[in-house]
Amino acid sequence: MFISFGELWVFEEELRHVKLETEIYLSLFWAGTKLGISYYDANCHQIFNMTDTYETAPDFEVLRQVIYQVQADYIVASARTDERLIQMLNGLGIKHKGRTSEDENRPQKLILLPSIDFGLDSSKRRIANLQLPNSPKLITDADRAIFISSLVNFQCISMVRALGGLLRYIDKHRIGVQLEERGIRVPIIAINSFSLENTVAVDENTFRALQIFQQEWHPSVYKIGSGQKEGLSLYGILNRCKSVIGSKALKIMMLRPTTDIEIIQRRQEAILYFTQLQNTDIIVSLERSLAHVKNLPTILGRMAHAEASVRDWKSLYNTLYNALVIGDLAKSQPQEIYLFKKIDFDESAAQCRFVVKWGIDADLDKKKQNYNTLPELMSKVAKEELQNLSHIISTCCVVYLPQLGYLLEIPMTPDMEITGNLNLPALELVFASNKMVYYRSERTLDHETKIMINLQAAILEHSPQLIQFINCIAELDCLLSLAVVAKNHNYFKPDMTQSDRIFIKAGRHPLQELCVSVFVPNDTFSSNDVGKMKLLTGPNTCGKSVYLKQVALIVYMAHIGSFIPASQAEICIVPKILTRIYALDSISTGLSTFMIDLNQMAHALQNANNNSLVIIDEFGIGTDYVDGVALMVASLKYWLNKGVESSPHLFITTHFHNVLSCIAPTNKLELLTMDIMQENDELVYLYQLTKGHINSSFAIQVAKHAGLDQKVIDRANQVLLNLRQNKPIQGQEEIIDADMEK
Repeated sequence: MFISFGELWVFEEELRHVKLETEIYLSLFWAGTKLGISYYDANCHQIFNMTDTYETAPDFEVLRQVIYQVQADYIVASARTDERLIQMLNGLGIKHKGRTSEDENRPQKLILLPSIDFGLDSSKRRIANLQLPNSPKLITDADRAIFISSLVNFQCISMVRALGGLLRYIDKHRIGVQLEERGIRVPIIAINSFSLENTVAVDENTFRALQIFQQEWHPSVYKIGSGQKEGLSLYGILNRCKSVIGSKALKIMMLRPTTDIEIIQRRQEAILYFTQLQNTDIIVSLERSLAHVKNLPTILGRMAHAEASVRDWKSLYNTLYNALVIGDLAKSQPQEIYLFKKIDFDESAAQCRFVVKWGIDADLDKKKQNYNTLPELMSKVAKEELQNLSHIISTCCVVYLPQLGYLLEIPMTPDMEITGNLNLPALELVFASNKMVYYRSERTLDHETKIMINLQAAILEHSPQLIQFINCIAELDCLLSLAVVAKNHNYFKPDMTQSDRIFIKAGRHPLQELCVSVFVPNDTFSSNDVGKMKLLTGPNTCGKSVYLKQVALIVYMAHIGSFIPASQAEICIVPKILTRIYALDSISTGLSTFMIDLNQMAHALQNANNNSLVIIDEFGIGTDYVDGVALMVASLKYWLNKGVESSPHLFITTHFHNVLSCIAPTNKLELLTMDIMQENDELVYLYQLTKGHINSSFAIQVAKHAGLDQKVIDRANQVLLNLRQNKPIQGQEEIIDADMEK
């Protein structure tokens, strides 16, 4: 039977740029040095656990990274949580629920529960009592414990307690089912794990400074308060996904750049394949099907508590049907996806629907056998219905019509044709056609309901496999998106190595090059042989900051498996990307710009290790000149004393030109500048990186170029000349008097 549903119109282009409306509840438990984390995504109705991880106070670097990557709406913790951890959360703008945070961009709330909710024994009991759609039926408590232990590592004590507290909270507050009957439980369709292992450490400041993500309020008046759209950001450029789940998967991929070369290379191979000209047709076909793939976990969650609507069933059908088309297309390609090996493509093509092979699931095979005997069953139902009908009805049969369900088909009697009265006792008239009348009866309605319930149960029973299946589709959407962007913007596949080299030829800033008519590319070379530390000097607005961000973005893009804006590159695996880039004052933290700069610099000094990438842009400018120079020199000497092999890849810009007089010449530190030309007291920026340094920032020429009043420029030149000649600076009143005398 082929069931055809009407097309669902979804504005995918809009949805790609708007934050998905969902709530994520993250529970944490920190004892000693062990941090356990578990979170519940109310959108996909899944739980994600992170195994116990080493964590220390007061920095809590792992927790900071998890909070930013997961982007939870609510943080659940014990009321007896260490005060240092609470202070760290408050510093991030995460306040206790009920208190108002001054920072509107930080909607997260902190929820403190009684410590008893995180008790080890009670947590284990709650976990053991979990009801999952794929849980084995009619098993003993011992068997259930074995099944649950295959999903949750009970040796991770902190994680178990975090999960226990999370289950207590979502059950008590009936997250997602607040309006349902008390007997309906919070839907949990799967338990998964997540990890920060093999993940490049990138903090929130770095994501923001490099404009990897940049959220803006939607400009449409119809969407005020409904969410945010992505502004000019790297994510906005790379996101050409055709499905919402693809966009969400891409964001997760970008939040978790990996140090696993094998994963990076697998992504690169797929992107390379899709960028080849001969594969254009396959991309078009895949994108056409991906546009119809919906958020399957959300649909399964509604099914779990009997809330699936007709729209959900249509979306489910369209999603699985188009997933089958994608699988069929993938089968004919060299990069065959493993999941599609379990699908019977021949029979699926014949029946136009998803079919699982015989022998994979014994219960499903039995149901198929029952399905094959369905005509006999329908004849039996028809005979039973005929006995309840009037004697003038001599025959009837049960038929199935798409979108109408099971109906009784009865030939029109002569009396019906004469009177036009088609109503029969205990039957609901549906329609008449070609002298046949179609009715619904109690029996057919019950039969439909039973089939729907059985089908729903079968789908939920296989929900983990379906979720895994749809995750593969989402990843495919991500890689297709990266391939399309690479092709459109002339990106190149970098070579990823375990060496100490960062070599980039003709690198470009992926955002800046889209905002100017001509972008000048620059090379980058950093290694133990040529030195890992680069000090850039140059005039204001000559491109130093753009270059620093360009290097960081290219290295970052390589670690998500993306192609990069360069003509050639060899990039080593970096464990961390750290930045100290100019930031605005933060009302929520109550810190000045200079204090924020100091915090970021301290973080880089403490955490940068071998092969980390550190970007420092004009550190020390927020305080007295002499103090700023002292801090810059001390920081440079700290890294120089570490030795070449132990130092990070360090790129620094500064306007403190006398820094070099405080540091002995060394081949560990390479001096670079941006080339310029001077013509008649005018600066011409060439934006080309060259070796060497300059002793002036040409601030007055830059100010003139920016349009400052000529009187201000003249006064600045006079003050500068007097300072250089050690002459007293003439007061403004004296200048006015002199002008009046003239």
